[in-house]
Amino acid sequence: MKHFFILLLALTSTQLVVGQGQKITYSELGLSFVIPDGWSGQIDDDYYILGHHTIPGIMILFENTSTSAEELIREAQQGIREEGVVLQPTNDFVTKGNERVEGFYEGNVEGQAVKAFAVGLINSKGSGINTLILTETAVFSDQHISEVKKLTNSVKFFDIKFAESTLQWGDYLIGKKLVKSNSSGSGININGHSSINDKRSIYLYNNGTFEYQFYSHSSFDVDAGFGYVNSSDDSSGTFNIQTLGNETYLILMFDDGRIYEYVLTQTSEGHTHLNGRRYLVVGHDE
Repeated sequence: MKHFFILLLALTSTQLVVGQGQKITYSELGLSFVIPDGWSGQIDDDYYILGHHTIPGIMILFENTSTSAEELIREAQQGIREEGVVLQPTNDFVTKGNERVEGFYEGNVEGQAVKAFAVGLINSKGSGINTLILTETAVFSDQHISEVKKLTNSVKFFDIKFAESTLQWGDYLIGKKLVKSNSSGSGININGHSSINDKRSIYLYNNGTFEYQFYSHSSFDVDAGFGYVNSSDDSSGTFNIQTLGNETYLILMFDDGRIYEYVLTQTSEGHTHLNGRRYLVVGHDE
């Protein structure tokens, strides 16, 4: 949630590039929607941000994975708390049928009083979508509610269709181990020497789970003495490979709530890169 609230504060300088009235389709999420007249938007990480020429505030769309209205309501009722952002439900969120939840938030962003209207749609075929419109409390009106309903009423869900790039990367990586090692040192000089060695491994299992292992060892030997620091991380979770536009991502969703996203690329020599850093794919690069 933090990303789009930071973007909210800088909205006046944000260039919105997707035109009004355009149908947006996410084949790998199995959903589409139509941008209402007067709104323009852009993608920011996992969020779709919309601004209007004359209506104050922004509209934000993001994925939800809830499987029931009750689950979505429980999440919504928790409110939103991030650095500089506090939003609390003004009353209980309500269901509109079995697959739609609506409600209001009030609170502040960096000390500025704001009000929001939110609609969550549940998709029985896959990922659902949340839509939230937020503006200063003093200028919030029924028009804001109407604009959200225009967009959410245009949402269509359909069977997921994976991009060819997603399928190719899945065939290449799933069931394999990705390894990156790094070793660096200052060498020996009159002040002594230091070194850093680290290794991280990502195991992508066929059942959609992963194991993430990281180990780092830093040491120094200088006039003042000798010392070292070790750190490690041994975690697990589920992963997803997804294509958005021209880029394909490996998304690691840790059991502790962390989410790591890597852009997948391959060089002309066949080297695999995650966010521009080379990883060995055990089973291919051996």
